Amino acid sequence: MKPQTLVSQHLTEIAIFDSRLDDLSTLLTGLNPGVEPLVLHSEEDALVQIAAVLANRQNIRALHLIGHGAPGMIFLGRSPITLNHLTATQLQPWKDALAPNASILIYGCNVAEGKRGAAFMTRLQYLTQAHVAASTTPIGNAAHGGNWELDATPSPHAVRLAIQPAARAAYSGILMALDDLSADLFTLNGSAVIENEGGTNIIRLTPDETSQSGTALSNSKIDLTTDWTLTVELAFGSNDGGADGIAFILHNDPAGAFIVGRDGGELGVGGIQNSLAIEFDTLGNQDLNDPGFDHTTILDPEQYGTANPTTITVPTQLGVDANNNPLNIETGQYFVVSISWNAATNTLAYSFDGNEFAPLIRDLVATDFNGATEVFWGFGGGTGAATNPQSVRFLAGDDRLIRTDERDVIVAGAGNDTVVGLGGNADGETAVVKSVM
Repeated sequence: MKPQTLVSQHLTEIAIFDSRLDDLSTLLTGLNPGVEPLVLHSEEDALVQIAAVLANRQNIRALHLIGHGAPGMIFLGRSPITLNHLTATQLQPWKDALAPNASILIYGCNVAEGKRGAAFMTRLQYLTQAHVAASTTPIGNAAHGGNWELDATPSPHAVRLAIQPAARAAYSGILMALDDLSADLFTLNGSAVIENEGGTNIIRLTPDETSQSGTALSNSKIDLTTDWTLTVELAFGSNDGGADGIAFILHNDPAGAFIVGRDGGELGVGGIQNSLAIEFDTLGNQDLNDPGFDHTTILDPEQYGTANPTTITVPTQLGVDANNNPLNIETGQYFVVSISWNAATNTLAYSFDGNEFAPLIRDLVATDFNGATEVFWGFGGGTGAATNPQSVRFLAGDDRLIRTDERDVIVAGAGNDTVVGLGGNADGETAVVKSVM
């Protein structure tokens, strides 16, 4: 399937949009004359789609990337583009198509923020030889604390924004950083606590202690008749012999947000009723039929307590290391995890550290949630005899998960709130961006 574009070999600027942006028509109709729009399909890889459009193109003066943002990543297509995706091979079509002194402008909230953002921009500029600009702040509608300044670049230069001032003024979107919303979003159960780590709020699901079980569960339900995407970072501690892992859970248990499952290999979600979980497991528990390497699978948490537990998908390694061995995720670092739901196709898809896994196509409402279209969501973690501190850090969600006015999880479709973030200059067509790196 080809992305939606009005291809013209004569146009020298391309604005690339994520199709999940609310009020997309305002942005498309508000483009400056001479800017070619490209709307990416949400179920396909963004870099592949962009490469296809840039093939046989030359002298492109500017690429404008417009979508959800978080530090060091931009949300386009099937999964976010992160630092790990920025390779010479992936970006060669960009470099070939761009004119000398071309610009890549990233309209996504907080993309340039912190060390992660600086590394992302520096690598993108180095591999494309283009001037790169993005924002270190939440940007978009001023009423929600946003602005329209692309305030960061590895090399100061003048930029021309793709979107006209009237359209920027009319657009109401904003993307709020989820790390500041943890207390409002979730009920914490068992061993889970909120901690400040390097100036960022995280949820520590388990301390580095034996027999711990913790959950962070949404205070309100999400509507499975609508699409949504959530991106987080998970950390599994640094003890390679530790345990046990973290699970993302959707559930309709009668206890709602006030429940924690069993500890150990059941990852804090074992026994939660009417549920489905994606587990990221760091210990091979033989009684649970686990493989002997760090792995992921989709399962029914009620299966944990049976005599011969089974999974819905085949347990799979999370990646490979430089020696082509199964990836060890107990390294103390955070790994980016993106999870999405397509309501029309009943597809649950996810990726870990840029590695995408086979999606689950399944009528979750009928099969797993006893007919309920609205369910709770969140994360669980567990330790047993082996231990590790295990944490979740929130990056971004769309308007199906976050409501910017009340800072809460919402039932999708309850209103027109949005968390889309854009960047640029508040009033003029041209902005001079400064270097902050």
